[in-house]
Amino acid sequence: MLIAHLPAGYLFTKYIQKTTGYKKYTWLGILGSVLPDLDLIYFYYFSDRSVSHHEYLTHMPVFWGVLMFYTVAFIHLLVRNKRAYFAVAIFYANIFLHMLLDSYTGTIKWFYPVFYVDLNLITVPATYDFWMWSFVFHWSFLAELFILTLFMIFIKNRASHVQ
Repeated sequence: MLIAHLPAGYLFTKYIQKTTGYKKYTWLGILGSVLPDLDLIYFYYFSDRSVSHHEYLTHMPVFWGVLMFYTVAFIHLLVRNKRAYFAVAIFYANIFLHMLLDSYTGTIKWFYPVFYVDLNLITVPATYDFWMWSFVFHWSFLAELFILTLFMIFIKNRASHVQ
């Protein structure tokens, strides 16, 4: 995914908020939806780009699963607040949504470290010199445009209700 992580995270967070009744923590959902791609800073500025950034720790479900376990344990032992549990659920659900979306055309090691297998739904062939064009001009990019369109419709409807 190139452009749909943030819009998908926002829509997903709003859906969770609507179904649970909690109206806070939208910013945590948005942060979680883009946080795994923070590794792009290292990828572009410090690495030799010989390995996909999906190979980095921030794109490993086991990494986020362990962090989530310790976060929930910390909250359970020290905080014991329903809102804190909800905030953690929003944050980590969006992180896993990010990796699920990356599994659409990219590869994620969902079963690492048990199995070192790349899983994805669609393989986009490298048909252009610049890698991004191979994704943008592939039919699978329509899913990203669909998510972006839903996001824009949602925002427009919210703006019209405010006025």
